[in-house]
Amino acid sequence: MISIILSVSVTIGGLRLTPTRIILVICFFPLLAQFLTGKLGRRTVGDWLLVFFCFWLIVSIIYTEGVSRIEFGIISTVELLGSFMLGRFLIRNAADFTAMVKWHIALLVIMAPFAVVEFVSGTQYWARILDVIGDVQYRQESSRPRYGFNRVLAGFAHPILYGIFCSMLVGTVFHIWRDNLLRVAIILGFVGAMTFMSLSSGAVLSVGFQIGLIVWGIVTKNRWLLLAGCVVGGVVFLELASNRGFVSIFISTFAFDGVSAWTRITQWEYGTAEVMRYPIFGKGLSSEWVRPSWLHTSSIDNYWLVVAFRHGLPAIAAQLAAIGFIVWTITKAGPLSEDSDKIRTGYLIVMVGVCFSLATVHIWDSNVIFFFFYLGAGLWLIDPAAGQPDTTQPDDDAAAPARARTIYTRFPPQSATPPPGAPPP
Repeated sequence: MISIILSVSVTIGGLRLTPTRIILVICFFPLLAQFLTGKLGRRTVGDWLLVFFCFWLIVSIIYTEGVSRIEFGIISTVELLGSFMLGRFLIRNAADFTAMVKWHIALLVIMAPFAVVEFVSGTQYWARILDVIGDVQYRQESSRPRYGFNRVLAGFAHPILYGIFCSMLVGTVFHIWRDNLLRVAIILGFVGAMTFMSLSSGAVLSVGFQIGLIVWGIVTKNRWLLLAGCVVGGVVFLELASNRGFVSIFISTFAFDGVSAWTRITQWEYGTAEVMRYPIFGKGLSSEWVRPSWLHTSSIDNYWLVVAFRHGLPAIAAQLAAIGFIVWTITKAGPLSEDSDKIRTGYLIVMVGVCFSLATVHIWDSNVIFFFFYLGAGLWLIDPAAGQPDTTQPDDDAAAPARARTIYTRFPPQSATPPPGAPPP
């Protein structure tokens, strides 16, 4: 968890190593052995789809870039599949998951003073501290100020990454501690403020989606199928009744300003056209994409579209299907204890909120690693034994005499005097 906010790297033999990458390189093969032998828990269709996604990622890179760039495919597999397996390994029950959430909050508290100073003055003290260790990411042109304030990077390479990381607490914080509304209000207010300082529409959208899902669950008593039907019906209606389509309306509605909206709509229209021209293996890592001359940025602010553009439709289909199957499997798991059920609801709200927001932003580096770690961290919920309270322990008062007799029989006190008529011990 600490390594996630350390945006520092060293280059060895042409390979850029961050603290998170180093951890995953060390852990990958032991984790893979445990995964293949079933020691990380029951494997699902989603697990194997994620394995296929990583396989196709390597194949597509070899096809488009040649074997000279295969190291990118290998390190990406270590990052994505490795962090997913690490999430499965480390988070095995409700106590583990709650501890992870507490660590997440603690990291935001650590970053808070640096973030406030950076937001107001633009000075990146966190980066200056890490600069002593290795290479760090300072503010680039894409991180220019908005509304008279500086977009915060804190311990990340870009404000978008910082904002998405902060936003991935809303659903879980509310449901884990919903019985203490004052505590929830304080933590969520803090999380919202930290997220806002990124001035990223995608991060704020993630928070908004999660709050909307929380409100829906309270008002309708968790009628999620009704919500899914409303969403599907709304998308179909907008596609049929509007000349702009659902995607254009969605982007223009939730972008921070008109320029961002037009940029993202153009990226979507031209980016999807590029995907359809290279549907199987994608266009690769280093290829430029066709775009209007007035669009000066070469980036694509849509994580799902970037995956499809670089690695083809099989890659994005496998990744989306993997996430979908995992979410569905967790949704149908049970029966669960009360605490585990609260965690499940919060976890799924975070996943849905972030997945929607990734249609408006791109994530990379430690942020995408944490996303896949978080994806794996919820799979303990499919094991009914892990989600149930331990009811096998006997009552303490009833068990005490039995334990005492057992201990006395095996290890009798040397000074004990046997009762009259009893044989010596």
